[in-house]
Amino acid sequence: MIFTVNSIQTEIVSQPRPVKLYVDESCNSRGGIGVGGLIWDDKGKWLDGFSSNDGQDGVLFAELFAIYHGITILLQHGHSRTIVESDSL
Repeated sequence: MIFTVNSIQTEIVSQPRPVKLYVDESCNSRGGIGVGGLIWDDKGKWLDGFSSNDGQDGVLFAELFAIYHGITILLQHGHSRTIVESDSL
């Protein structure tokens, strides 16, 4: 869209709206981890989700792996703007 104000033309380029990625993890007493995430659009409509049982490690690894997994899905679907929410970092 192009606007003209006082003989100066300005073009406004709309950016794609960000999607939201919420991730969470769980670890048991033996170090087993599970991760999951939900992806919503800017209006709160559910777009995708994932869950995975990812072997043995700690809470930090599990949370970072969930973020990595979610961003990988977003990039595969062409989303370039993302808000990430996590309760552990």
